[in-house]
Amino acid sequence: MSNETTANSNFITRFIARMDQKVEGRPGLLTVWQVVKFSLISIVVALIQTVLQYLLPLIFDNVTAVLPSWLAWIFNTDSLFDVTTAAGAKDFAKYVVNGVVTWGYVLPFFLSNYIANIYSYIQNKKTTFKSDAPRWHFVLYFIILTLLIVFATWLQGFMYGWVNHIDSSFVHAISRLLVMAPAGMLQFIVLFIAQKILLPMREEDKHPSATAAAADELAADIGPAVKAVRSRVPAEQVFSAPKGRIPVNGNDLYKTLEDRIREKLGGTETD
Repeated sequence: MSNETTANSNFITRFIARMDQKVEGRPGLLTVWQVVKFSLISIVVALIQTVLQYLLPLIFDNVTAVLPSWLAWIFNTDSLFDVTTAAGAKDFAKYVVNGVVTWGYVLPFFLSNYIANIYSYIQNKKTTFKSDAPRWHFVLYFIILTLLIVFATWLQGFMYGWVNHIDSSFVHAISRLLVMAPAGMLQFIVLFIAQKILLPMREEDKHPSATAAAADELAADIGPAVKAVRSRVPAEQVFSAPKGRIPVNGNDLYKTLEDRIREKLGGTETD
């Protein structure tokens, strides 16, 4: 990685940290800032989905298995394909078997949505909402995402057929891109609300300034203690101590760093 790239990355990291501190304790501004970060990540999500929308048909166009009856009714061939146009007739011949849409038509819509929005969940959990939500929250998100994808896929399919009614080779060439816009806006709103609910912010990230101050105070307290231990306890005893614990004055008494952090942050003091 070049020095310029590293410098840019550090600048972005510092900028995000400063903004996180500015919105601290201000729920309204915090939500606005989360929308901004969510939007930036959504740009990446849209790029992933767009690329997949054009690549996946190369893999699945030859899939001729038809949809099951419980799913087939969502994809009305009359609204999807305008057989009066050359493009519509070509797609009808490719994606319809015995009057039923094939998986070769539907899978690119489904999979591009799944892959892009699972990435969205992972990245927003880490960056936007700074959450340590349990894994079962992802199960709920996956269910919401599935229902949303079914509807968005139907919406994109419906609009794809409508766009192909336009007698323009240029419009036909970018038709998959055009139908993503309204479905994408719907998904943006629904998924932001879902992720904000399912990805509650970690307690220590709700007040980053207080946490940083407590960490500084803790470091100031522990520093002299470490020096004292080093002067009285052989190095091999310190490094052989249980992880996270420092022997005090060479005795068998141990004080965990976790205990000290809890004390500084106002948590319950342990024995």
